[in-house]
Amino acid sequence: MRGKMAAVFSHSLAITIEPDKIPKKDDVVEQVGPYQILKSIGKGGMGEVFLAYDTTCGRKIALKKIRSDLLQHPLLQSRFLREARITSQLTHPTIVPIYTIHEEVNNIYYTMPYVEGQTLRAALRHAKEIEVKKQVHKDLSTTIPALIRIFLQICQACAYAHSHGVLHRDLKPENFIIGKYGQVIIVDWGLAKMIGEEEKSEQEKAKDEVPEPIIKKTSRHISGGRITKMGKVVGTVAYMAPERAFGKPSTIQTDIYSLGVVLYQILTLHVPFHRKNIAEFKKNWQKEQYIPPEVMAPYREVPPILSEIVKKCLSPLPEERFQSVDELIQSLESYIEGRSEWFYVTTLNIHNKNDWEFQENILLANHTAITGGADASDWAIVMISKEPFTDNTRIEATLRLGKSCQGIGFLFSLPEAETRRYITEGYCLWLSANSHSPRKTKLLRSSVTVMEAPDCILPHETEVHVRVEKIDQHIYCYINNLLQFSYTSHIPIVGSHVGILARDADFTIDKFSVSIGSQNITVGCLAVPDAFLANKNYDKALHEYRRIGQMFQGRAEGRDALFRAGITLLEEAKAAEMGGPEAHLYSRAHEEFGKLRNTSGAPLEYLGKALMYESMGHYEEEMKCYELAFRRYKRHPLLPIIEEELAFRMHESSRQSRRAAYECMALALRFLPHIVSSKEAARLFTHLQKHWEELPFIRPEAAVQDEEVKRLRLIMILGFWLHKPYIIQEAINAFMERPILPIPLICDALFLLLEMKSTKLCEDCIYHIRSLLSPTEFGRFLPFTDPIEKACKGIKGVGFEEERIAAFHIRQAIQNQEIFNYRDILKQYLETKNTPYLDSILMEAYLYLDDMAAVEKIIERCSIGQKAYPEAYHQEHPAAFVYGCALARLKGERAAMAYFASLAPLPLPYPRSYLLGAHVLVGHISAESSSDWMRRSFVWEKEALYNQLILFYHVTGNQEKETAFRMLTSCANFPTENCT
Repeated sequence: MRGKMAAVFSHSLAITIEPDKIPKKDDVVEQVGPYQILKSIGKGGMGEVFLAYDTTCGRKIALKKIRSDLLQHPLLQSRFLREARITSQLTHPTIVPIYTIHEEVNNIYYTMPYVEGQTLRAALRHAKEIEVKKQVHKDLSTTIPALIRIFLQICQACAYAHSHGVLHRDLKPENFIIGKYGQVIIVDWGLAKMIGEEEKSEQEKAKDEVPEPIIKKTSRHISGGRITKMGKVVGTVAYMAPERAFGKPSTIQTDIYSLGVVLYQILTLHVPFHRKNIAEFKKNWQKEQYIPPEVMAPYREVPPILSEIVKKCLSPLPEERFQSVDELIQSLESYIEGRSEWFYVTTLNIHNKNDWEFQENILLANHTAITGGADASDWAIVMISKEPFTDNTRIEATLRLGKSCQGIGFLFSLPEAETRRYITEGYCLWLSANSHSPRKTKLLRSSVTVMEAPDCILPHETEVHVRVEKIDQHIYCYINNLLQFSYTSHIPIVGSHVGILARDADFTIDKFSVSIGSQNITVGCLAVPDAFLANKNYDKALHEYRRIGQMFQGRAEGRDALFRAGITLLEEAKAAEMGGPEAHLYSRAHEEFGKLRNTSGAPLEYLGKALMYESMGHYEEEMKCYELAFRRYKRHPLLPIIEEELAFRMHESSRQSRRAAYECMALALRFLPHIVSSKEAARLFTHLQKHWEELPFIRPEAAVQDEEVKRLRLIMILGFWLHKPYIIQEAINAFMERPILPIPLICDALFLLLEMKSTKLCEDCIYHIRSLLSPTEFGRFLPFTDPIEKACKGIKGVGFEEERIAAFHIRQAIQNQEIFNYRDILKQYLETKNTPYLDSILMEAYLYLDDMAAVEKIIERCSIGQKAYPEAYHQEHPAAFVYGCALARLKGERAAMAYFASLAPLPLPYPRSYLLGAHVLVGHISAESSSDWMRRSFVWEKEALYNQLILFYHVTGNQEKETAFRMLTSCANFPTENCT
C-alpha cells in the first residue's frame, strides 16, 4: 500500500459522521467482521484502505485489506502481513499502531487508528503556495520553526524504531501525517526491514516470492508520484541515498539520508536533487550539485545550524553523515532550545609550541597550605593556549589512549596569566581510562572536584571523539557525540583559555579544535550581561544586571541578576591594580549584595559577601558570612549552593592559606558533616592530621573510636588553633549530649580553654557538667580550677592528667614572672620521670631561676646533649629550643646560634611551634608584626614564639628585647575571652 496509505488519514472525506455515533445504514458499504466499511480512502500496490466503523468499540478506524486479486498468492500475503507485524512491534506516539490483525480464508486485513489531518507533503505544498503569493505572515504553521517541531517528532520515532532494530526505508513527506491537534504519525511500513537482516537484492526476492505473471501484472504502481518497478531497489528515488541505488544494503545512514531530504524540503520547499529514475540517478549522481538551503530559498531565512544539519545528512559518504538519529535529534534540539551556534576558530597542535602560552611538565601539589610541602602531589604535562576564547566555547578532539595511559584532562575557562593564581585555576574535565584507578572521571574547578562520573571511562587503543561545551554557566561533556553528563555553575564562569592536562605521554590527539558559540537563540535575560561580564565590560554588565533585578523582582531572574551585579563589582576589583580603586569597588559590592536581603535570594547575600571577603583575604569575616547563612536559613532551597561553595573553598584554601583552610574545615565539620564524609574530604582531613602539630597536652586520636566523637575532637582542636573558645564550648555541649559521656575528651576541651586563657568559660562549663557526674567523677575536673599549690601536690606516679595541669600552672607562673615563689613545687618534679613536654617547661623554669645544676640534670635525664642526642631527633623534642637557650647560658651565644642553625637548616612555611624561636634567630622568619609569617600564623604560635624569644633574650642578658616581647604578649596581641 506504499504511496497511497497516507490517504487513510485524509481529512477531505465525502462522508461526515458524528463522533461516537453509529453510521446510518445507507453509509455502510459492506460488513467485514465487526467492522462496517464506509468508504475506500486509498489504494496501494498490495492493499486497499477503507474508512470503517468498529461496532465493538464504537469508533472510527482505518482498515487495510489485501487486494482481492492477490489473495491466491501466499508469498504476497506473507509480505502484506509482514508490514502489520513489524509495525505492531513498535509502540511510539508517532508510529501508527496496529489494533488487530485478521488472517482468514479470502479475508486478510488489519486495523489502525483513523487520524484526521494532512500529509506533510500537503503541508509543504500549501506552504509553497503561500510563498508564491507572498502571504507568509498569514499562516505561521508553514514557518521553519513550526515545521521543525514536526520534523523532530519524526526523527524521535525513527530513533525509536532503530533502537528496536527496524529500518523504515521509505521516509518521505507522503508518509508523515499531521493531525488536526498537532499529532504526527509515520505510516506505510511496507518496506520496513530489520537491521542486520540478511538482504538479497529486491529483484532476487521478487523472483523467489512471486510468480512471473504476477510480477508482470503488478510490476508498476504509484509511489510518491513516480513509477517504481517491482523487483528493483526499493524506496523513492528522490529520497534515496547514493549507496542504495547501487544495491548496497539499507542502514541507519540510509534512513538519515532520507530524513535529510525531508528536512531540505522543509527549509526550502524544494527537493535538493531532481531525479527521474534509478537508472538516471546511478548515471549522474556524481554530477549532482548541492545548493545550500539558504541559497536555494533566501526568503525562508534558513538558520545556519539547520543548514549544517542538512548538509551532514546529505553527505554522499555514509561515514560523514550522523551516525545515529539520536545525534541528529541533539542537533535539532540545539536549534529548538536556542542553544549556541558554533563557529570554528582554530585547531591547536600539541606539537606546535607557538599554539601554547604554557607547555611544561610541572608538579601539581594539593593541600600544600596545611602540609607544608608536596605530600599530595604528582607530575603532569600541562598545556595552556596562547589565545583566549571568550563567550561560549566548544573544545573537540579525537583521542587514542595507549595501554598504559591513565586518562586525559581538558582545561577550559582558565583566567588570563596575569590574574591566574596557580596554573590549573579554572575548570578541568578529567576523563579516566581505567575503572580501577582512584582518579575517576570528574569535573574539577581549580583542582577541586565539583562532580564525578565514575561510569564514564575512555577505552584503550580505540579512537574516541570528545566534545566539551561551556555555554553560559552550563558545562556539557560528550563522548562519541553522546552526552555523558552536564554541570551548572552558580558562580559566573569568566576564564577564557583552554588547554590539556596529562599524567603520561601514552596518547595521541588529533584535531584539537576550538569553536566559539553565539548567544542562545532563545536568549535568557541574563545572557547579555553575562556576555558583558565574560568580556570584562563591567559597566555595561552592571547596568544590565541592575535593570533586570528591578524588572524581575520576586523572580529567579531578578534574584540572580542582583547577585551577579555584586559579582561584577568583585571581578572589577580583582582586575584593578594594587593601590587603585579596588577598596571602593569592594564597598560597592557589599552594598550590592545587601540588596538581596528580605528577598527570595536572601542566602545569596551572605554568599556574595563571603566571596568579597575571600577576595580581600579577610578569612574570618568570610567564614562569619557562611556561618550566618547556615544558622539563619537552615532549610532554604538555595542553601545547597552555599554548601557547594564552602566545600569548594575548603579544598581550594588547603592549597593557598592554612588559616583559611582551618576556618573552612572547622565550619564544614560543624554544619555540613555530610560534605566531610566524602572520599576527597576524608583524604583532606587525613593530610591535615598527618601534618599538623600534635598538641602535647591533648590525648592522641588513637584513644577515640566513635566517628561522631572523632568529628567533635577535630572541631575542638581546630577551634583551639583558630583561637575561638566558642567552638570548643559547642564541642563540650555536644559531648554532654552523648549517651556515654566522653570524660577524657571533655577534660581535653577544658584544658584547651585554659590554654586560651578562657578561664571563666572553663569554669562555666565545669559548673554545667557537675549535674551529670557523680562526686568521684566530678573530682577529675577540680584541678582545672585549683591553685598551683593544690594542683601540683602529687609527686610520684602522676599521670597524664596531673602532668599537663602541672605544666600549665608552671608555665603560667613563668609568664607572670612568679616562678620564684614556686621553687618547692619545681623540686617535686625534678626527681621524677616526666613527659618530654613537662621536662621542657621545668628546664625553662630553672633557666629563669638561673639554677644551671637543675638544668643540666634535666638535660642529662632527657639525653638532649649533642653527643647522646642525634640531630635528626632533637628537632622533634619539645625542649629543643629551650636546650639551645641553656647552651647560650652555659657555652655562650655563639654555641647557641650554631645549635639553632642545626634546628632550622632550611626555611619552612610553618615550623613547629617549639622551634619558632630558632627560625627567627637564624633569619628564616621575622617576628615583626607586619611580616608575612606573622600575618599567617595562629595566636598559639605567636605566643609560643614570643615566650621563646623572651627566654633567649633573658639568658643572653638583652633586657631591652626581653621587655619588648613581654609587652607583645598583652591582651592587645593575644585575645582572651574578654577581648575576642
